[in-house]
Amino acid sequence: MRTAILGAGTIIPDFLEASEKIEELEIHAIFGRESSLSKLTELQRRYGISKICHDYDRLLEDPEVEVIYVALPNDLHYAFAKKA
Repeated sequence: MRTAILGAGTIIPDFLEASEKIEELEIHAIFGRESSLSKLTELQRRYGISKICHDYDRLLEDPEVEVIYVALPNDLHYAFAKKA
């Protein structure tokens, strides 16, 4: 499953560590605000994530993304999951 992660919060390093143990799971992209670029870049480098995205609509159009993991603040879950 080629997965895109939404967010770069405190749960993400734990999720990425666990995802490395699942052969069928590939972290294809990570989405976040441009103001979080340094954190996103560090996660990309450390975990071999293919893409960093700042535009959610473009991320959803990416034919390589099969699964969206919503790791945003709770009040954003519904809107982002519904759009996916």
